[in-house]
Amino acid sequence: MTIKVHTLLYISPRQKQVERLQLRRNIVYDIHFLMSKGVSFLMNLLMVIFGLVAILAVVGTFQAIKEKNLLSIVFNLASAGVFGWFVIMTIVHSGYPPALH
Repeated sequence: MTIKVHTLLYISPRQKQVERLQLRRNIVYDIHFLMSKGVSFLMNLLMVIFGLVAILAVVGTFQAIKEKNLLSIVFNLASAGVFGWFVIMTIVHSGYPPALH
C-alpha cells in the first residue's frame, strides 16, 4: 500500500517535462485568444495614430519649407514617408479595419 502512495506522489522528470510543455501550450493558446479579441482594436488605434503622425509630418514639412530649415524638412519627409507607408501598406494588405486572420 505504501508503495502505491509513493508512486502516486512521485512525478518523473519526463512527466514534469510533459506538464511544462502542456502549460506552455495553454499559455500560448490563451495569449492567442486574447490577441484575437483585443489586437483588432489596438491595430485600428495604431493605424489612426500613425496616420495622424504622417499628416502632421506633412504639415511640418510645409512649415519647414516656409522657414527654410533643411534638417527639419529631411526629418519631416522621412517621418511622413515611414508612417504613411506603414498605414498605406496595412490598408492595402489587411484592409480597414485590419483583418488579423
